[in-house]
Amino acid sequence: MTMTIDDEIQLQPATNEDSAIVPEGRYTLHLVGLEKAPPSTFAPEDGPRVKWVFHLYAESGIENMARGEQFHFNNEPYEFWRTTSTKNSPRAYARKYAEALSGRKLEEKEVPKLSGLLDARMSAMITYEDDENDSSRKVLKMSGLKHVESPSKATAQKSAPPKAAPAADDATALTAARELLRKKIRQAEVLQSPQHVTWLSLNVDTMDLTDCAEFTNDVQKDIDAG
Repeated sequence: MTMTIDDEIQLQPATNEDSAIVPEGRYTLHLVGLEKAPPSTFAPEDGPRVKWVFHLYAESGIENMARGEQFHFNNEPYEFWRTTSTKNSPRAYARKYAEALSGRKLEEKEVPKLSGLLDARMSAMITYEDDENDSSRKVLKMSGLKHVESPSKATAQKSAPPKAAPAADDATALTAARELLRKKIRQAEVLQSPQHVTWLSLNVDTMDLTDCAEFTNDVQKDIDAG
């Protein structure tokens, strides 16, 4: 009997949209690898790209995962990767990653050492939005990037004198920011904005001021686009 390709491998059952391996929520992203990636087929003139490889640890808003738990897929630590260009403008993804991982803003004309970012950590909110070019697909979005101290630095900080509790003004500001975001989400729902289903899935109660500000801005843009 002659063997065919179908005897060796098969496609998975067809679905109407791409499956989301990583659940929505806020994660700590631990940079465990950096690789040189080939140029994009859409912009080969931009040259080689950078592949950022992360391990993910749950922070908040993630179903069936405890805070600090590492995300696994098929019973193995999941390697979550993003590919960026080498552009270093304020809006470039590589710039955002470098600043969040290093915990500081880059100076004018500074060229950061990528190797110096290895083993660093940052926090990000992962959500899924409709693909502008294909309504049957969802695209992953990372927002609210901020620096996370490494375990060694965090341990050292624990031995230092405790900091004062957050001021009442900070708590009031956070409450107001969350309420504003909820109002924007309700407005998006009433107006049936293009991404209103995504906003309804957000866990506002777990967000900090940075998350609230960024998502409020995103929701408003979505409302304006509708």
